[in-house]
Amino acid sequence: MLGAHRPQASAKAAQRPAVTLVVTHHPTVATDEEAVLEAYALIHHEHHGTELAALLHRGEHVARAQQHLSDVIRDLLAEAADSGDLRDDVAPAELASYCLHALTAAGSLPSKAAVRRLVTVTLAGLRPAPAGSRHGR
Repeated sequence: MLGAHRPQASAKAAQRPAVTLVVTHHPTVATDEEAVLEAYALIHHEHHGTELAALLHRGEHVARAQQHLSDVIRDLLAEAADSGDLRDDVAPAELASYCLHALTAAGSLPSKAAVRRLVTVTLAGLRPAPAGSRHGR
């Protein structure tokens, strides 16, 4: 499980409000970023086309929740970029937006295995850029 308090978390991470997204650790999930992105994709996969999905996409409270999720993912990506685990040639907010939009495709995928492949492809786009291909933030 990914909790709000991780012993190795930075001070910035500890200041974030608790996330109500519950992430169950999958045996092959190696990072918090991967766990959060997979949980988000699986939510889209399991609730696509349902009345619940329609209800969740209305109202100002939804916009605040979406912004909060984007901020949490942005902060996770920034921490990973600072440690050299993820690319730092693109602003973390831009990468968070990319991830969230890419993973909404999980709603149309036929299986959880396909969702996990989508997460793998999305994470591949977050890996550090090859040397010599850096662009400004």
